[in-house]
Amino acid sequence: HLWRSENEAPSLFFVDAERVPCRHDDVVFPPSASFRVGLGPGAGPVRVRSISALGRTFTRDEDLAAFLASRAGRLRFHGPGALSVGPEDCADPSGCVCGNAEAQPWICADLPQSLGVRCPQAACHGALRPQGQCCDLCGAVVLLTHGPAFDLERYRARILDTFLGLPQYQGLQVAVSKVPRSPL
Repeated sequence: HLWRSENEAPSLFFVDAERVPCRHDDVVFPPSASFRVGLGPGAGPVRVRSISALGRTFTRDEDLAAFLASRAGRLRFHGPGALSVGPEDCADPSGCVCGNAEAQPWICADLPQSLGVRCPQAACHGALRPQGQCCDLCGAVVLLTHGPAFDLERYRARILDTFLGLPQYQGLQVAVSKVPRSPL
């Protein structure tokens, strides 16, 4: 639950699969912070764009592997999983799919432990579970079909400024994600 976006607003949240860094993310551990990361038993390595820790930034697997094998690396990153970095910028203005779908069962198995409970009962009839979410939620899902000029970040900002900024919607939370098209 400690994963946060640099530009996170109180009315934005991330679906559970995106609460673990995605392959296009730069993961930054502040130099003054203490941290320990559990690398779960995922089928493949957790891949992110870069990792900054202890005053160093890792953008190549060779450098990261040397750090992970060091005493400082072993103290902070533990578990049977693997960690990998690579320069995968999201060059698509319409956004990029996170890429954590394969790890979602592990994320969902671990999430209730960090919350201290199993998924809470949704407080509404007809609760839904958006793609990437572990527990049922009350709300709605809006699916958009977009053209080549669509910009996901601009859309997210517009929702924040023109909709969620209004007093009558105070307390409402929204997640904005690009997901693979469902076959339904």
